[in-house]
Amino acid sequence: MAAIRALAVVLAVAVGTAHAVVPQVPTAEWLLDQVKILSAADTEGRGSGTPGADRAARHIATQFRAAGLTPGGDRGTYFQSFSVPTGIRLGPANALALLGPAPRALVLGADFTPLAVSADGVEEGDVVFAGYGITAPGLGWDDYAGL
Repeated sequence: MAAIRALAVVLAVAVGTAHAVVPQVPTAEWLLDQVKILSAADTEGRGSGTPGADRAARHIATQFRAAGLTPGGDRGTYFQSFSVPTGIRLGPANALALLGPAPRALVLGADFTPLAVSADGVEEGDVVFAGYGITAPGLGWDDYAGL
């Protein structure tokens, strides 16, 4: 889990300037530069399919190249095509219900709000409480123990 979080952070901050050099061990200053670049106005929030997201993706690819990573995407690039549902509008068809011993329908806008990239579907499963989702073996703490 920690490795996945670390990878996500590295991927997120690796979107710095196209001409930045990736240090062997990323410094706090370099990481902050990457965050500033990714959150700059010209990345337009990095929404899927926007020019800002394309700028961010090109920068990430440049950082990967500078770090010596082997491309694993489409046609030998660092990029991978995928579809994202967009333009979803809220309306009466949006529904969410909790089933079980005390079933109840949730109210759109009060109890839940679907994301604009949400897809239709039906899911069933148990709900568990996992605290804050922290695993810290050195401190003897694991919110996932016993789940």
